[in-house]
Amino acid sequence: MDIQNQPWTDPLKTIVDRALIGSVALLLLATLVQTGVYFQGHAQYLVSPVFFLAALVLLVLLRNRRVSLDFKTMALALTLGVVSVAIAPASPTALTVGIMISIMATAVWLFTRPNITAIFFWLLTAICATSVHILFAANPESHPAKAIVVVAVGGGICFLMYSYAHTMRQQRLHNEALIKSQRELLNTVQTQQQVNDLAIRAADLVVYEIDMTTGYAEVVAGKSSWPELWATKPFLNVLSDVLPPDDRQILEHAIANPGEIAEFLIRHPLTSKPVYWGQFSFTAPLERDGRFIQMGYRLNTDSMVRARKLAESAQQRAEATLQRLNNIAEGGRIGLFRHNLVDDTWECNDIYREFYGLPKDQFPEVTTALIDARFDPLTRNQQLKERLEARSGEIQKSHERHLVLPDGTRKYLNTFAKAEYAGDKVVAMAGSAFDLTQERETQLQLTRTNTQLSELLERQRSMFAIIGHELRTPVASIEMLSKDAELSDRQKIEMVEDIAQGLLGVLEDLRTVIAPERIKESQAVNASPAVVVRRALTPLSGLLQETGISLHLELPEDEMQCRFNTQALRQLVTNLVKNAAVHSGGKNIWTSLTKLPTAEPNKRAQLRVEDDGKGIESSQVNKLFEAYARGDTDADGTGLGLFISSELAIALGGQIHYEQSSKGGAAFVVTMSVDSCDSNSTETAVGETQAENTTLLGKRILLAEDDKTLQLLTRKILSNAGAEVCVCNDGEEALAAYSSNTFDVVLTDIMMPKLNGYGLAKALREAGYTGPIIGATAAVVGSETDTLLAAGADTVMAKPISLKKLESAIASVETRVN
Repeated sequence: MDIQNQPWTDPLKTIVDRALIGSVALLLLATLVQTGVYFQGHAQYLVSPVFFLAALVLLVLLRNRRVSLDFKTMALALTLGVVSVAIAPASPTALTVGIMISIMATAVWLFTRPNITAIFFWLLTAICATSVHILFAANPESHPAKAIVVVAVGGGICFLMYSYAHTMRQQRLHNEALIKSQRELLNTVQTQQQVNDLAIRAADLVVYEIDMTTGYAEVVAGKSSWPELWATKPFLNVLSDVLPPDDRQILEHAIANPGEIAEFLIRHPLTSKPVYWGQFSFTAPLERDGRFIQMGYRLNTDSMVRARKLAESAQQRAEATLQRLNNIAEGGRIGLFRHNLVDDTWECNDIYREFYGLPKDQFPEVTTALIDARFDPLTRNQQLKERLEARSGEIQKSHERHLVLPDGTRKYLNTFAKAEYAGDKVVAMAGSAFDLTQERETQLQLTRTNTQLSELLERQRSMFAIIGHELRTPVASIEMLSKDAELSDRQKIEMVEDIAQGLLGVLEDLRTVIAPERIKESQAVNASPAVVVRRALTPLSGLLQETGISLHLELPEDEMQCRFNTQALRQLVTNLVKNAAVHSGGKNIWTSLTKLPTAEPNKRAQLRVEDDGKGIESSQVNKLFEAYARGDTDADGTGLGLFISSELAIALGGQIHYEQSSKGGAAFVVTMSVDSCDSNSTETAVGETQAENTTLLGKRILLAEDDKTLQLLTRKILSNAGAEVCVCNDGEEALAAYSSNTFDVVLTDIMMPKLNGYGLAKALREAGYTGPIIGATAAVVGSETDTLLAAGADTVMAKPISLKKLESAIASVETRVN
């Protein structure tokens, strides 16, 4: 508050000023009164104009804020005086009217800006006007000058008294305001001092005032740890006792650079043991009372330093834990992630990126769109639903993620996510992911293996049922033949041969089912497809006559030579025609072979076998070519015919399918590939001719067979063909015989005591034998053939041995060698 500029600071001057203003106003008023006397006779003409002008001037002045208060006061007094003088002599009631007009004018001004000065001047003017009126009324002969003097003196005295009273009142109000202001300021200072004291005590702060001339310091605030030192030593010497030498240089640097903060571990001045951490800072030098000083403070930061060190230690432990976690995650192939739901940002380690195919060099930032794009389309909706459940925070469990990466790789992840909250709102999801791909693939492989094993077991059960049926039937037939006295020996032998051929056919079918790749072992030769089909149908004439079925054959007129698997085509025609004859229930079978147009070097041919029988139910078509599928037929059979036919079609480079025949029954259509004859055709023909002309005459054959009956029969067949046979009971005898003799061909059984066929073949090859080694086995449905070939045998044929089989086997071996 600026007290010096207040107008009432000099009361005497204020009183004199106001008295002079009032005296001037009253003198002017007296002059106007005297003037009114001379114009008294004409006053009635002046009342209205004077009143109007006085009121107008009064309102303009009082409403103008730029006009000073003193000027407004004088104007009010003059106006009221003019009005009173003008109307006073007019009539006996003029005084009353003048007073009321004055009151009304003053009231207007009071409503705009109330002030006690206006009221005083109104009263003073009214008194003066009344005094003049009374003076003239009592003594009309009085000189006007007397009235002027009376009014001036009386008004001056009254105004002087008012001014003094008003000024004293203003001075008293000012003093009261000043005292109040000082009291408030003192309270504020005391409060601030208390706050500062509390802050200094709470922070353990010490404020020093350092005399830069003497170097001594004085504690001006706070409590020093060793106050007795400051009076005996300069400031720097005291701190030298509690600081190491290196820290003193840092302190001097802080003193020379105001505002910088230096922190030290303060030691006890006597024991030099650490006491607490302190923080120092200094101001720029100041001049006070003719001397230079510098302010400084020491803040006890021991708790802050300890807290900071604890925080640093905790941070180091957290970082070490995080590093161990990352190492564990890296070693254990654990993906870690955190999804900020507020700004939709992802934080994840390299393992998690690897799971989703998001390397850092290609995808610096991981987004939700990139993550979702790798969800398996088949399970995407379910995975998104599981994610929303996890975000709700109500369900905390693991979910399995099925991914399809951009390169087509499938991934299976086990993901666990936990919600992070800010208040009651989920703001992030953090968790881990494990790669279950290998486990799932193993499970799938195990499932497939179990399915295959189940199918294999089912096929084995079916196979054993077929074997049991097919073995029991011929054995029973042979037993019945042996007891039938009406049949001749010739008839019995023929029937036994038929039974044996049928049984061998069943075993060959089973061998094809178990090892369908054996079909492909038959090499392609040059032949005419039409001739092969015709020759394959010839042995079936008896079956067709027996069932009363007519065969209709449609073949190409030209018998062009092509290169294909003749054995596969022959067996395929046999299976399809025999299947139609036995199971169709029709009266006719149509077999046709046609060429298909193609621009490729390989020709395409189509074999079609159809009948006019009952056909096949649509519900059975899908399983038609599965092994042991017998449909709804009542006829005997293994259920292997169509399965073997599909494998034969594949061996011919084609496929087989079923369709409804236009003739009312079933139709099986085979498309196959036949190559054009090339430069090897002559060589192949020579090889076939050589096979047909192969003879055993003069050949020395080593026979290893443990079964006496087969020894006798095989030796007889070979001897009748002109071969010289050396019979051994097992592999050891055969190996001993080889060491002392030379042989052209080795014929060995597989299952023998002491040394089996595998060991014999391996030992012969190791001994340097290079001739043909031919295996003979009754185990046509297992892996024995492959094992014997791996041991060193050239080929394996199924028992029983016939001269034709043996000659064909020897010829094929010699052809490959040559």
